Amino acid sequence: MRRRRLYIEIRINADLEDVWRVTQDPGLHQRWDLRFNRIDHLAPHGGRQPFRYSTLGVSGVGISTGSRNGPDGGRTSALRFGSSHPLSPIRSGSGYWRYVPVGDAVRFLTSYDYRPRVLPRRVMWWATAWSFDRLRLWLETRSPPERSLRLALAEVAARGAAALTGAIWLPPLPALAVLAAVLLLPPSPRTPAARRCLRRAPAGTPARRDARRDRPHGRHRKLAPPERSQGAEQNPTARMGAPMPSIFQRALGRAFNRLHPQLQHRFGVGLDSGRACIGTGVMTRVWNAGPHIRPFLALGSRRNVLVPDAGADIPFRIENYPYLDLYGRETVTFVRTFPRGRFDATMIYDDTRAGIVDYLGTHQHIATPLDLAVDDRGGLVIRSGRQRFLEGPLAVAIPKAATGTAIVSEHFDERAERFRIAVTVSNPWLGRIFGYWGSFTAEYVDVAEHGVPANVRPRREDARC
Repeated sequence: MRRRRLYIEIRINADLEDVWRVTQDPGLHQRWDLRFNRIDHLAPHGGRQPFRYSTLGVSGVGISTGSRNGPDGGRTSALRFGSSHPLSPIRSGSGYWRYVPVGDAVRFLTSYDYRPRVLPRRVMWWATAWSFDRLRLWLETRSPPERSLRLALAEVAARGAAALTGAIWLPPLPALAVLAAVLLLPPSPRTPAARRCLRRAPAGTPARRDARRDRPHGRHRKLAPPERSQGAEQNPTARMGAPMPSIFQRALGRAFNRLHPQLQHRFGVGLDSGRACIGTGVMTRVWNAGPHIRPFLALGSRRNVLVPDAGADIPFRIENYPYLDLYGRETVTFVRTFPRGRFDATMIYDDTRAGIVDYLGTHQHIATPLDLAVDDRGGLVIRSGRQRFLEGPLAVAIPKAATGTAIVSEHFDERAERFRIAVTVSNPWLGRIFGYWGSFTAEYVDVAEHGVPANVRPRREDARC
C-alpha cells in the first residue's frame, strides 16, 4: 500500500521573483521554515546543487534534482533528501515546490513523500503549512519571521491562560464557553496558522492528478477523471455552445421545470445567465429558542454563520451573485444581511454528489450537502445534510447533536407579487432552536456591468466538500 503524498498550498500576494528568492536562498529559507534549524549549500556536483540541513539538531543531506520554467510563467523545483542518523525525524524523502502565477499573486505549493523515523506525517504537514503561512506574512506584511514566531508563542500562551483561568474560576457552562472561544476563535492575522493552507490540490490541477494516481486502492471513493473540467464534460450543452444550466437546474434536473416561473428566473442565476438577483424585504418574525441558545448565536455571528437578531418586522437583504471561485467552480452567493448581522453562504454544484454543497460563513468553515425538492405550489424546499467542519488540516463530520438541520421553504405569492421564505433550524436534542419567515421582492442586475461586490465573497475558499 502506497502512502498518499503530503500536499500544502497557499496563495501569496507577492511577486513570483520574491517568492522564488526567499525559498531558494538557504540563508533566507532557514529563517521562515520551522522544519530546519540550518541549511547550507555544498559544492555543486554534476550540474546539481547538494545541500546540508539540520532538523532538531540532527543533520541530513539533500540535492536539488532540477528546476524548470512552465509556459504560464510558473516554476518548479524538485529535490531529494535524507539522513542516516538514528535520531533524525526523517529517513528519506523527495518532492517538489511549484510556483504558479495567478494575477498579482502566486500559488506556492509543495507535494512530497518521505519515510518517517520519528515525526508522524500529520506533524510534518502542520509544520510545513505553518511555515508556508509564516512565509506569506513575511512577504505580504514585511513582518520578519522571528517576530511572527514570538507573536505566535504569545498568542498560544494567552489562549492557554484563558482556558486555565476559566477551568479554575468559572462554573462549568461558562468555562465550556471560554474553552470553545479559545479553540474556535481564529488566530490573529499577524500570526502564522497552518489552517490557512490547503491540504488537497484543487480539482483538475496536475497536483490533484498526482495525488489520485498515488491514492491506495479501495480506501477512497472513485471520482470522475480529473482531466474533465467541471461542468463541461458533465453537461453536453456546454460542448455544443448552449447556455450552461445554473447549479440549481443541474441539481433538480427535470423537476426544475415544475418550479413557479418566478422561482425558475430567480434560481436560474448563474454564470451563463449573466445576472445576479438582489432581494429586499421584511422578516415578519425572527426567533430563537431562548437564553441558552443566544451565546452560540453570538459566537456563530463572528463568522457570519448565525444571526443574533430576534424580533418582528426586521428588514433584510439577500444577494445572489454568480462567480468563478479560485478553484474554477461556478459559485452562487446567498448573503442575507440583517440590521445586526449577516448570514453568509456560498453554493457550488459537486459532480461527485450530483448535488449542491453549501459552504457557511466568511471562511467556509462548514460544508453541508443540500437536498432539493419542488412542492405542490411550485416552491423550492431545501433540507441541509450532515455538516463537515473544515479548518486547517481538519475535515471532520460534526456530530448531529452539536449541529442543526435547516429546512428552507421558498415560494412565490402571486397575489402579493412577492417571494415568501421560511427557515427552521432544529437540533435532535433541543428541538427547534432558530428560524425566521418573511417576504421580499427581487430585482436582477447585469453582473458584467456591475461586477461582483468583494464583500459578498468569502474571505477564504476551501477546495474540500
